[in-house]
Amino acid sequence: MVGYYFSPTPINDLLPTIQYLGGYDWDATKHITPILTYQVSLFVGNSTPTFTISPHQYTGYITDPIYSDWYNRIRLNPSYINVGTLIVDKIYDVEIWNADLHNPRTLNNLGLVNIDGIEIEGPTSYPYIFSPTHAELYRIKVKMGGPPTIDAKITFNFDIYPIAITIEGRRVIVFYWMPRRQFTERLEWLTDLIETYSDEQRIALRTAPRRHITYSYAKTPYYGSQIATLAKGWVFRTWGVPIWAEAEKIASIPSGATTISFNTKNASYDNAAFIWESDDKNEAVNIVTLRDNGIDIDQPVKHNYSNALIMPLLFGIMQDGLHMKKDYAVVQASATFTIVNDKYV
Repeated sequence: MVGYYFSPTPINDLLPTIQYLGGYDWDATKHITPILTYQVSLFVGNSTPTFTISPHQYTGYITDPIYSDWYNRIRLNPSYINVGTLIVDKIYDVEIWNADLHNPRTLNNLGLVNIDGIEIEGPTSYPYIFSPTHAELYRIKVKMGGPPTIDAKITFNFDIYPIAITIEGRRVIVFYWMPRRQFTERLEWLTDLIETYSDEQRIALRTAPRRHITYSYAKTPYYGSQIATLAKGWVFRTWGVPIWAEAEKIASIPSGATTISFNTKNASYDNAAFIWESDDKNEAVNIVTLRDNGIDIDQPVKHNYSNALIMPLLFGIMQDGLHMKKDYAVVQASATFTIVNDKYV
């Protein structure tokens, strides 16, 4: 490797040279002189320059690997939505972008599979033309009303090829009526017992004991009809089960709040919480962040609460169904909920 440096001199003086560090000189006149001797006169008034610039055209190409990885196709973001456990209506934004720099693309129609309880907002008149680099935002609303299992597919049928978005999850109905104070909670462990000649070894097969909670209810015929109607359509499916024994009283929760401050240390919070002020005023919320002094939720609180209870909301099933009877003007009901995927506390 040879190092060198330029040592240009003013015009009409000694000619510039490139001096190598190794002690050799090379006449660089023919390369540098045209640059150093180029002079532009300063014209004043109506004078015009005496030279013109002639543009040159060069042919070239775009490197295909990088270009084709991003452009010349239809972009869908996201292409998969995991609703998880749906306890309140959720809204998702989906962007469709024609990433072709030159050609328009035509959306001919939508293919809809298992979209009961799902609404789509966006361009709905077809054919719809996406001009080059044009994007549209679709809004997908997954509502509580619908089948318990969410397994939907929305296909955008373009003129070149179809692209699809998959929506999965499950709906959970909260058994929101306040029970009587007396309840029964039974814990069930599962242990593998290995016997030896002189001793035994026990191996836990569950990380947490299975919890069975039996609630009883005494309601007016109005609320009794609500319980009976809901139970007929959902009785052997997954329920949202409020853990009433771990409820904390909270003085005020304003509508629109996304952070609720209270003591969570002595309760079995997981992914959801339940706010109850009355059988007519309550709601379930999804927990985003769980702290010792409160929770952050994914959607704003719908109601204003002035004297409410807040408690963990777990998920369970009724293995033995719902038992109901009517005594005079009171409807008696009872149900045993088996908590699914409980955590060790």
